Amino acid sequence: MRMSTVAQTMTLLFLVATTCLAQRGYPRINTVFPGALGQGTTTEVTLTGHYNLKEAYKVVFEGEGLSAEVGEWMDLSGQERTRSTPAQFKLEGLRLKITVAKDAVPGVRQFRIGTKGSLSTTAQILVTDVETSQEVEPNDSTQEAQKIEIPRVINGLLQKVVDEDVYEFRAKAGDRVSFVVHAARLQNAIPHLEGSFADITISLRDEKGKELASADDYHGQDPLFFYTFDQNGTYYLHLREATYQSGMAGKELKWWYALSILKSPYVTSVLPLVVNAGTRVKLHPRGFNLEGLEEVEVAVPKDGVEKRELQLKSPRGASNLVTLRVSDLPQMLEPARQERLGGAQRIQLPIGINGCIAADREVDRYRFAARKGQRFEFEVGAYRYGSALDSLLEVHNSDGRLLAAGDDMLTTSEGMSAFGNYAFPVEKDSRIEWIAPADDDYELLVRDANYLAARIMSTILPPSSSRKTLP
Repeated sequence: MRMSTVAQTMTLLFLVATTCLAQRGYPRINTVFPGALGQGTTTEVTLTGHYNLKEAYKVVFEGEGLSAEVGEWMDLSGQERTRSTPAQFKLEGLRLKITVAKDAVPGVRQFRIGTKGSLSTTAQILVTDVETSQEVEPNDSTQEAQKIEIPRVINGLLQKVVDEDVYEFRAKAGDRVSFVVHAARLQNAIPHLEGSFADITISLRDEKGKELASADDYHGQDPLFFYTFDQNGTYYLHLREATYQSGMAGKELKWWYALSILKSPYVTSVLPLVVNAGTRVKLHPRGFNLEGLEEVEVAVPKDGVEKRELQLKSPRGASNLVTLRVSDLPQMLEPARQERLGGAQRIQLPIGINGCIAADREVDRYRFAARKGQRFEFEVGAYRYGSALDSLLEVHNSDGRLLAAGDDMLTTSEGMSAFGNYAFPVEKDSRIEWIAPADDDYELLVRDANYLAARIMSTILPPSSSRKTLP
């Protein structure tokens, strides 16, 4: 039986479209090495990925101060574990020559590769104002430790099975040093798109092998710790992959990292996080080596920009990049604990509240009036901004009865998710959509789901809705 002309046409179009998609995939970047680039340098960077990187002709960077030349394309299919992979899905490599201007702003930068077919997925690099070095093998033990000077940023790879990288350096009594790893944060350009990323753990030891400090997860899966040395000596930093997956067949390039060993100010959070455009605000940073930065006044231009990035300057040097969110809602600081004992803080919507979960088992309470049928949205934005807070939201009526609660969410008021139109959960950030059942005074409760402390936060409560933002 002959198909109708319409049916034939539809079938033909479908087959043509399918064939085209099979021939031209959406270019995907898997790894970037080295992942940290210094100001005022030109560095050869190697990417690996899939789906037509061979057609690359340009690189598009976030922000200013970076440029690149597209170099050699490589067929890396021989390095893959699965030999039966279709040709269009084979592993590819691409060399770039990236130049970072002397005045480029430090911090994580996103970029994409432009090909004849389309733009690639997003990848990330770290721009630093500290001198960089490359890991040199063998450095798998204290005896083979790679000698480095500090401060320094080191680009490394955990390529071997159960690989461990060891770095040797000298420190003086009184030295105050930050140890920071960028790994999962650089690889995690689109969270949840791939199942696993480098989960690095670090350990500081003295000449006798005694462990002085260690760290695992802090910024997501990336570790961070601060240490003050009490005597002159030689010290060793041990770095490995916490899940012992390094060196797995076909994934030798996956576990790349940038290790920063710094003496400059390091800011972990700042209050307030959310500010108004066209105002002057006093910032209260938290972190390490912040002498002289206990309170910093900054001007926020009225230019329509949704976030403001800056470095805080002190005699110790410039801090890491601090990001402020800019809102048109009025803002306030959460009252000090001694000022709010005995009850919830009365608020008038709309309002933005910047505060901190400063003690274990602390619960922040905000009281607001609502009319029957009034619709509200309560949202926490913390984890997406780098906080370790695992937020939990609750709404209670004036009798203390729990009416609504929210934990991890899929969608935000900013769109389908915080990472574009992907239906992935915004890990650990909470949201409640709720309608007031009666005219009453209600309480919004905010806490860490595990009752842990020291989570800087900023709360935004728009008209007839409430959004919570906590890094």
